[in-house]
Amino acid sequence: MMTLTYWFLTLPTFLAGAYGLYRLLLQAEDKKKRPLTAPVPISQRGR
Repeated sequence: MMTLTYWFLTLPTFLAGAYGLYRLLLQAEDKKKRPLTAPVPISQRGR
């Protein structure tokens, strides 16, 4: 019973961490492909 609770608490955290790493890798690859065409920040867009 303890293992079931342990996995129930650990699995969402593990999935969230893996998803965060996956997003970071995608952003890094995207920056490598087109480093010059960076989007304009929202703070500068309002001016």
